[in-house]
Amino acid sequence: MATRKQRDQPGFADSSLEDGDVVDMSFYFDLLDWLQARPMVKRVLFFGGRSQGRDYGDIDLALELDDQVCAADGFDSATAAWSQHRAGWAADLQTIVNHPLDLHLFNGHSAQMQAAMLAADLSIQHACAPAG
Repeated sequence: MATRKQRDQPGFADSSLEDGDVVDMSFYFDLLDWLQARPMVKRVLFFGGRSQGRDYGDIDLALELDDQVCAADGFDSATAAWSQHRAGWAADLQTIVNHPLDLHLFNGHSAQMQAAMLAADLSIQHACAPAG
């Protein structure tokens, strides 16, 4: 398991842990590689109980899609891109995290749910993307 200081890598934003808290992020670099290969996915948010150090339950991930990249790839919306790619992305991410996974579209949630996800998340985003 990695501490916050060990996870201090470019593209990694930590908004919910206190110093000394531990989260098993052994899949971090594989997840970062997956993200870098998919410019349509702006950010992966890791939220829920596991992101807060609880050692039970599934892993909750939300993908924030880049509306401009979705449009450039011929999709009417992030939701349309999600519909097309969700199954493949879920299979990829399940293999990476090697744990039961609950995958969400961040763009598709209400503002209230998005705020709750952001308040409790550890996020991984493209290095060129502004923090958010």
